[in-house]
Amino acid sequence: MGNFDKVQPSASMLNAMKKLIDCGIQKKFISASPRIHGHRDAKCTICPGAALYRIIQTWTGIKGGKLPGYVC
Repeated sequence: MGNFDKVQPSASMLNAMKKLIDCGIQKKFISASPRIHGHRDAKCTICPGAALYRIIQTWTGIKGGKLPGYVC
């Protein structure tokens, strides 16, 4: 996807990401209450970058956060 620590992803990138998630929900490949995690929720890394991570956290109906057993 890219490095979105200091640079925000474009509106078209975010729109594509939301459409992909919505498609997965409609086809029942993804839960209707999805949990979206960045690599940073599993191990010590900045991925997907602070700018993108902040945006994802504002999306309605999306949950995420540190995974059980996370240690940094």
